[in-house]
Amino acid sequence: MLNDLYASLFPPLRYIFFACAMFGYAMLLLKKCNIKSEFIPVTVFSGIVLLMHVGGLLNMLWPMVLLITGLGALCLLWFLFKVRIQWAYLKKLFTPGMVIFLLASAAMFVAYRHARLLTNDDYSHWGLIVKQMSLHGRLPDDLVKVITFQSYPPGSALFIYYIIEVLGCGFNTAKELGLDYVEGKMLFAQGMLLFSCLLTLFPFAKTHRKALYCISIAMILAASVFLLTLTMSINTLFVDTLLPLVAVANTLVLLAYRDDLKRASLLSIPLMTLTLLIKHSGVFFFAVNALLLAALAIRAMRRSREAKASPRGKRMLVLAALGIAVPLLMLLLWHGRVGMVFGDNTGKHSMDLDRYEIVYSARTDSENDDIAERFLHAATDPKDRSFQLYIAWNVLLALCILGSLNRRPKALIATLIFGNLLYIGYQIGLLLTYLYTMSLEEAAMLASYHRYQGTAIQYLVGVSIAVILFSW
Repeated sequence: MLNDLYASLFPPLRYIFFACAMFGYAMLLLKKCNIKSEFIPVTVFSGIVLLMHVGGLLNMLWPMVLLITGLGALCLLWFLFKVRIQWAYLKKLFTPGMVIFLLASAAMFVAYRHARLLTNDDYSHWGLIVKQMSLHGRLPDDLVKVITFQSYPPGSALFIYYIIEVLGCGFNTAKELGLDYVEGKMLFAQGMLLFSCLLTLFPFAKTHRKALYCISIAMILAASVFLLTLTMSINTLFVDTLLPLVAVANTLVLLAYRDDLKRASLLSIPLMTLTLLIKHSGVFFFAVNALLLAALAIRAMRRSREAKASPRGKRMLVLAALGIAVPLLMLLLWHGRVGMVFGDNTGKHSMDLDRYEIVYSARTDSENDDIAERFLHAATDPKDRSFQLYIAWNVLLALCILGSLNRRPKALIATLIFGNLLYIGYQIGLLLTYLYTMSLEEAAMLASYHRYQGTAIQYLVGVSIAVILFSW
């Protein structure tokens, strides 16, 4: 009944309803939670994914769409008639970064008005899962035979589903609106999520000196183009660009609120959940940010101990544990659903230790050695673009450190050291992926290596840009 009533609304009314909901959440986070304006979009969007995931597990996807949007609209009404929206709030909300984000989103909305999905993987999974969710109103199950990789987490698909449904552009309207219109809105949703991650770079550009601020904005925009196009173009639903950018956003939130563990932990819950639900390899970036959050908690406990405030120190530990435990719970619930619905028939990309052992044992030692040698050659090939970018990243940070030695650039040095450790750890993880999870044919040709490699480079560059801006 509610579905039919909402679908009967004139399209611009649905857009206005969505915009009002997002504005309501933005004002709530800005006024009541005192969150930086540039962190609001990615917080709201990742929160939507978290709630949609819960709704999907409860088989209540469409009711969750209405609940999320309705609560946002109620927040706006509360601010309009109870709290009153003041000019100071609007000025604080619509920062230069936020204005650029809104303009970029509007441009993408127009540019993708009649765009089509073009890549094979969009038709085989990323676009297909959104289509099935839209047509059936539930997460894919064993009744939907066309979904091949059943164990793949649905993170980005949940957000895309929410956007196309709340805008009234679901696949049940494809005959009326045209398939190109529906697919265009899917690409718009993915692009808006990507832009919200890049927006988190802007708080690190200081506004004290106008010339330096303008240079910082130009640097962020140039870095954004690089980050968005390193592995592939953005006119696809692939998640290889989205994953590192969400991880970057999570890291930047933790760094920005390093002295406010409560906000850092609570904001990390939806971001870490989204990281885990985007792709299986999100576990690596989740671990990185979880370790960073744990380090901040230990730092806060040490400070509270020095201030002789031990109860407060215990609360810090609980907050950090909460920020890590809730995302893990969401991932476990997803795998529990996969096991319950699909059993052992979850496709070649399922996370299964027994299957990993079978894949590795099925090859001879010489074949595994050959894969390892090919991988080592690709990872250290001076002609390889990804390796060249990795070297360029090290050189750039080294030059920044040398140029600011008189200021004791601890943040830059820490970024260089931990960035290299992270890169090496990521490479080891990639090697294990080829040895234990891929067929001999895929592993021998190092399938998609440059795409996976680019993910690590994007994360390193994104975090480094923020650290450089902060050091300035």
